[in-house]
Amino acid sequence: MPMPPPPPASPPKKPPSGGDKKPASGGKEDKTATPTKVSNAIKQREAEEQKKKAAMAQLEREMAEELNITPPTLADNIAVSIFKLPLTVTSSTLWLLSGGMSAPDYKTRRALGLSAAEFAAYSEEEQAELVESELWVPDNLAAYEAQFAESDRGKAKTGKQKREARALKKAAGNKMAVLPDND
Repeated sequence: MPMPPPPPASPPKKPPSGGDKKPASGGKEDKTATPTKVSNAIKQREAEEQKKKAAMAQLEREMAEELNITPPTLADNIAVSIFKLPLTVTSSTLWLLSGGMSAPDYKTRRALGLSAAEFAAYSEEEQAELVESELWVPDNLAAYEAQFAESDRGKAKTGKQKREARALKKAAGNKMAVLPDND
């Protein structure tokens, strides 16, 4: 197989207009970012991201072809749902029989905005104390939050606490965000 010819040499880059002229401000160039430089940088970054996405999509297509992976059909999805139906019905029934949404620990966890895993990470004593506080009642929750806001007001925040606060603030807008671990 013959070798492809080398690509043509690119012409040398020309300096921008007025390239050899020194600025009138004492010989130093102005290094401030102009709006056109910023917008060009943003456009370049967006173009790079689009190229990266296109390359990832092409890679995924090639991998799917190589591994003979086909996307699931509607019939496949229905078959899996029917297969999981007895387990889903059983677990849902047991959850409802154990109290479901009316269970105090569930209501407390939801009022605090915690997942089941986050709430389970608390000790039994802390969980019992939170349940006894009846935080699902809006007045009790407001008092609980005010108590912590008052105790945190006098303390200086560490860098880690500031990062966590930013992550929580960001998570409020994006429900899919993952909160940092409290180590």
